[in-house]
Amino acid sequence: MVLFHKVNRLSQILFYMIGVFLLGLGITLCTKTSLGVSPVVSLAYNASVIFNIPIGITSFANFVLCIFIQFLLLGKSFDQFRIFQVVASFLTSFVMQFFDNTLIMPESMGMRFVWLLAGVVITGCGASLSVAMRFIPNPADALAHTIGQVTGKGFGTGKNLMDLVYISLSLFLSFGTGQGWLGVGIGTLIASVVTGRVIAISFPTFEKLYEKQVAKT
Repeated sequence: MVLFHKVNRLSQILFYMIGVFLLGLGITLCTKTSLGVSPVVSLAYNASVIFNIPIGITSFANFVLCIFIQFLLLGKSFDQFRIFQVVASFLTSFVMQFFDNTLIMPESMGMRFVWLLAGVVITGCGASLSVAMRFIPNPADALAHTIGQVTGKGFGTGKNLMDLVYISLSLFLSFGTGQGWLGVGIGTLIASVVTGRVIAISFPTFEKLYEKQVAKT
């Protein structure tokens, strides 16, 4: 009950919402560059294009899948509170759909790479902030964190491992339907490598921010 009280404090919820906002923005920035989408959304993006379904819907389905995989990995250790990640799934999918409808892809190749790098950094920071607040993490980031715990390699490496799996599944879907390298490009590779490193650097800082917020109670 003490933990439940802590994670519901206004400051933690505020930082959590900022993290969700940054995450949705960062993922969409990467997607809009047409250099290859962020690994975490690659499967949802390919399904959206191939089956002509709004990316907000396919992203939500993807996040629900992440929750199920967490259940498989954790078994009896799966905390029922993780079910509330469905709420985070909806919020993140909503933010992604909003920016997908409002952002216009830059025309110059230089600006596309600027957007890509900005998107990667923002995605990593958003993921770290939302998970560090220990409220309701985005399911994809919670899965990466779970993989890091199960393997003993940490959140950042867990993110890298999960990205590799998502890229593989995305390519399997796209090549299996005759779409080739749909959604996967140099931007996907950069995001796969750099996002995990951004998380590895920023997550400890945001964990300290969480501890400071707890200390104020």
